[in-house]
Amino acid sequence: MAISYIATTLRIILLERLIILGRIIYGSDRGASIEPAGFRQLIRAVRKTEKAMGDGNIVMDEKEV
Repeated sequence: MAISYIATTLRIILLERLIILGRIIYGSDRGASIEPAGFRQLIRAVRKTEKAMGDGNIVMDEKEV
């Protein structure tokens, strides 16, 4: 998950993650997969990070002028 968060700060335009319905399901890539709850957490964190970083435009407020 940390790599996904870091990638967000680098202004990625696409994030791909594997989703698994449960850890008991067999699969060779289940170690790199996240469950639906983890996916929701990832999306919330990515959206918060994007909002915190802003759009890059620096605008002075009327009170600052």
